[in-house]
Amino acid sequence: MKLLISALSLAVLTYACQKEFSSFLKSEKDGGSIQTFFNSNRAETQSFTANSSNYIFINTEKRNSIVFPDNAFVTKNNAPITGSVNIEIKEITTAGEMILNNAPTQSGGLPLISAGEFFVRVTKNGDELKLAPGKFIQVNMMNRGGADLTGMQVFNGDTSSGTVNWVPNNTIGNVVRDSFAVASLFADSLAWLNIDKFVNEPKIEYSVDPGNTPNRDSTAVFVHLTGQKSVFRFPSSGQDFSSQLMIAGDATLVGICVLDGKIYYAMKKTVMQNRSSAQLNFTEIGEEELKTKLSTLN
Repeated sequence: MKLLISALSLAVLTYACQKEFSSFLKSEKDGGSIQTFFNSNRAETQSFTANSSNYIFINTEKRNSIVFPDNAFVTKNNAPITGSVNIEIKEITTAGEMILNNAPTQSGGLPLISAGEFFVRVTKNGDELKLAPGKFIQVNMMNRGGADLTGMQVFNGDTSSGTVNWVPNNTIGNVVRDSFAVASLFADSLAWLNIDKFVNEPKIEYSVDPGNTPNRDSTAVFVHLTGQKSVFRFPSSGQDFSSQLMIAGDATLVGICVLDGKIYYAMKKTVMQNRSSAQLNFTEIGEEELKTKLSTLN
């Protein structure tokens, strides 16, 4: 279906899809196998061209929208720019996509609830740009699932340590406004942006035994909190995967292992309780079938 792209200026926008253009996350200790899986299953990048001198309004593939004010961009050295720019957008809006993109919703190890994750990159002649001082990007996220958006705020994704960490942006003007089933994020920076909030509930200790995984060092273990866009990746701890920052309640554990070009998965519903654990049972699965199973998480 042809995307609707509108503008209130003379901006001309064109759309195309391509695979993600840069490295996102590095593996911890997997020899590259599990990371190769994540690299090949990243959400595609939506590409647009627009006149940077004008107000820019973009409707995305998932019917969200990205808005820039006129003259929104400068070079890394703060030099003003005019004319055509390239805008690349990536949107991750479901728990299954968060797992496939290895983009869990956590901040300093603490679980988050998300309304949606976005990546925005703007370039001119191949050089990356940033927002001009006093300019803000606006991301409008439709709340189609009826999630509670109260308390949502702006988070920036920090990948400098090799794993994604969502950092709250408390700078004045960086806010999330909830109105008429739309969460609108306003941020003074680009790259990884997340509409998120902390889970303000008591934390528990929980561990996962990878069971019969074919290769523990090429295994990733996630947990999805039932009914929430909340995905946590368990850190490795000895022979198990465990955390002392989990939330009690209904959840689904998801394990993914890649070995010799084959994919193995485990999916198990559980009720997380303090100082309890679960064991996974892995079976071989095709890539498309795994995507279908992950799409059922809700």
